[in-house]
Amino acid sequence: SYSGLRGAVTLILALEVGDTSELPSSVRSRVVVWSSALVALTLFVNGMTIKKLLHLLKLDRADPVKEEFLWRARATMLEKTYEILDVAAIDGNSKTCSWSTVASAVAPKSWIVDIGRVKRALESSMDLGRASTLSSYRPSPENHMGGGRRSISRSVGGRSSIALSRPSGEATRLSRTSFAASDSSSVGRISGVYGKQANDMEILAARRGSAVGLVGFTAESKARLVHELEEEVGHLQINQEIGEAIDVEVRRRVLTSLLSVLRETYATSVSNYVFVSALTEDIKDALDANDEGEVYELFQFLLDNPTKLPVPDWMDKSLKWFQYRFDKLMVKLFSKSRYQSRIVLATMISSALRHVLCEPYLQQSEIVLEEMKTLYEITSSYLAQLEAAIPDEFARVQTKSVIELVFQRQAACLEAFRREGSIDMEEFEEIHEELLELQRKYFLHTSKIVQNVRDSEEKDKYLLKKLPIFNALDSEIFSTSILEKGRFAQLGNGEHVPAGGDAVVFVLRGAVRIMKSTNCAIGGMGHSIHLPSVIDSKTDAEGLPLHLCFQKYSVVLPVDFFAESTHHLPALSTCHVIGGASVFILPGQQARELSLAYEWFKTELAKHAVRLIMFGYLALKRNWIHNFADSSDTGETPAEIATHILQTLPYCSLVGLTRKHGLARVQGPGVLLQGKLTVSRKDRQSYLLDSEDTELVEEMEAPAILPPGLLSVELVDSEDSDELETAEMMVQDLASPQVIAEDRILRWTGPPYIVDTNGRFGFHKHFEQACGEISRAHSAHMNPAKVDLAGLSPATSGDPEDAEDSEDSEDAEGSGQKKE
Repeated sequence: SYSGLRGAVTLILALEVGDTSELPSSVRSRVVVWSSALVALTLFVNGMTIKKLLHLLKLDRADPVKEEFLWRARATMLEKTYEILDVAAIDGNSKTCSWSTVASAVAPKSWIVDIGRVKRALESSMDLGRASTLSSYRPSPENHMGGGRRSISRSVGGRSSIALSRPSGEATRLSRTSFAASDSSSVGRISGVYGKQANDMEILAARRGSAVGLVGFTAESKARLVHELEEEVGHLQINQEIGEAIDVEVRRRVLTSLLSVLRETYATSVSNYVFVSALTEDIKDALDANDEGEVYELFQFLLDNPTKLPVPDWMDKSLKWFQYRFDKLMVKLFSKSRYQSRIVLATMISSALRHVLCEPYLQQSEIVLEEMKTLYEITSSYLAQLEAAIPDEFARVQTKSVIELVFQRQAACLEAFRREGSIDMEEFEEIHEELLELQRKYFLHTSKIVQNVRDSEEKDKYLLKKLPIFNALDSEIFSTSILEKGRFAQLGNGEHVPAGGDAVVFVLRGAVRIMKSTNCAIGGMGHSIHLPSVIDSKTDAEGLPLHLCFQKYSVVLPVDFFAESTHHLPALSTCHVIGGASVFILPGQQARELSLAYEWFKTELAKHAVRLIMFGYLALKRNWIHNFADSSDTGETPAEIATHILQTLPYCSLVGLTRKHGLARVQGPGVLLQGKLTVSRKDRQSYLLDSEDTELVEEMEAPAILPPGLLSVELVDSEDSDELETAEMMVQDLASPQVIAEDRILRWTGPPYIVDTNGRFGFHKHFEQACGEISRAHSAHMNPAKVDLAGLSPATSGDPEDAEDSEDSEDAEGSGQKKE
């Protein structure tokens, strides 16, 4: 009956009776009507009771084996999702996003409700031992391009498919710098062409006092400021020349790679379709000009008309009409504010250029390489200026961009699992449907999920207690050993952090930066790390300098904090882009006493010391910004090593060696924080040989970067010394992949206030372009009577030097700082 057979047979017989002519028409009609009613009634009853009947008969339960494999696939996909977040957390383009919002938006709640089941599925998963799929996230131009060269006919106006054939040697980098330990003589001060300019910028930023952010800006003042910033960036032009045939070919490959990156990464969202279309059209025009031997300024439309979107007029007018007259939920999918549009466009270009700068064939053309570097620096500078002008919207757009980027990478990862046979088609369709449902909920409730990301209104002491380093501390000990021993400081724009040489600074709001370049040594071993205030990102040509930035939740401490020596904390000041900061200053001796009492406290401080050393290590290389690889695979270039260390830093441990236990086997890369070691590793080409002759042995002194691979480290003990010889290093645990995966899931499924701190080990930086304009904008917001609204310059009737002197005297009286 429940299969519908009775109703079907009844209906067939009734229709058969209705077709006969031997019975009266009234009888035939009644038979058909009653039979149809009976069929409809049975279908209704069946539909209402079939589910309960199947449940009572236990027929609705899935195959336990299939269910177990499905949960294995879900657990693996969840772990890979959080691995994607680990990579994004150290990215400088996501330094202001809300990580708790991102983590809750990219993982289905049904997956993380039962963490115990996820752990059991991870333990039985067979997929965690294989290579990471993150290395496949760089889009391939072949996905959108055909073979052969592209033919262009401007007279007709049509475009054929863009051709691309990769060079034979593209699978490997053309130039890789192998790791080598450097002695103290190789660590020197960076002599950039921006020394005086950077100093002037710091002095100007220190003169201007301002609160954090520009929350009180009106729409008119925002538009004026953004227009001024765009004009400032517009003064920088890319010195482009066509070059020789090899330059034309490399430029064509670069442009096609840009095209494919934008299409694959950002075309998945309807809300970004307009922006991707505008950028791809401009790239196609650049391809046309390149093939015809003409100079073309790429993405110049960003500066031509700041009040108009780079789309056709009819589309811009339509979007503007919808934007200002309706605030409905669906309309927000197709319209963005003009300021959000600028941030989204600049973020897209910056991300795509970073992918392109990793392409090996780009090294074959110095002309094209310099073009891409300059374009990347201009775009990054533009982003820094937008962050200073519109901090709330900038943080909101960054959060949304990270969420949509994770969606795209989830799809790529799931497809890779299917191609490799890690999951079958049924599991693929089930997980794919769950992820699609997650994306539907996000895009239909964008305005509710991603609100404006503002600093918390909580008191500073509550924010301090929520930091991971203090969260596990007893409340009484926190009150007596932390709050009573340290002090809070509220700092305006450009103010110095009032901390001595031996102190630990905890950033609660805003951001701080290194105010004065410093050489920090560890112990008496002669090795030092250079921490510059401003980094010249180019070595032989004019370019934009940048500074490293310590955002909220960061901890800044002396590099030699764990060594028995004179401790030197770098001189710090607030970041002029963010505008101000709130910090907590703890004496160094008190922090060391807590480190002796609590191992986890010492480990957290050591991780922040590693981050500081990585900043100095990358600043020494100066070109690290152009070698960033979006991959979890460990390479041997400086940027790849530092990237891997910071990405795995949350899962690393502090390992100590003494005279009694002076030998250990660890997994590199890592960082030697204290002491002197003999490091042995097998040659990469001889891993399969069990011969001592194939080992590479070198002696390292702190601070030093341990090379990648399986290492054997031994403490170098001085026999003629009576002091206790020790060595400490930060390395990744030699744990099973399942343990690391469980730690990663626990890290991203914790309380929201803990998840928000997961970006505290990232590459945070700001380019130094137009620092004066940013500082004047902050001053204009605080005291508009002193500022010329037309040019954002001080409006004084007398001598400009006298006006500056008067401002300096006021600042000196207010902050107690003397003019440098």
